[in-house]
Amino acid sequence: MMTVDVAEALLFHAQLRREEIPAIAVALLETGTDTPTIRRLAGLTPSELSEAHDLFRRILQELRRRPPTVSEAAKTVAKYLASLVLADRADLRRIAAEGALLAATFNYPDILMPFYTADDSYALPEVLNRADVDRDLIEDARRLLENDRGHAI
Repeated sequence: MMTVDVAEALLFHAQLRREEIPAIAVALLETGTDTPTIRRLAGLTPSELSEAHDLFRRILQELRRRPPTVSEAAKTVAKYLASLVLADRADLRRIAAEGALLAATFNYPDILMPFYTADDSYALPEVLNRADVDRDLIEDARRLLENDRGHAI
């Protein structure tokens, strides 16, 4: 599940899909954060999704959130992608492709480069087989999340 932090990081880099936003509002309601704007966003119908980005921006203002720096946003997104990589039945190829796009969007920060590299490697099966690329991406994801928790590499 995408968190508010991840959604905010993607929003400020024009990468948040409007279809994903109502679920974030629902999650806020489930955790006890409730405002009229959150309720409105959570209840959007498919024909009202054009309002999603504006409503989410309003929610961020109501919650008095400070916009993340580019570095903070890249780290948040990288941790999110790493958690997806480590999830059961993850589609590693799709996650790598999404990470490669985001690496370009965020101007190629080091923290997102493992996804970019994996995406390139998946496209060259004659150089590296998929199992090797999968293994490397999983190792990179574990390392990223362990580093964030303060554990040694």
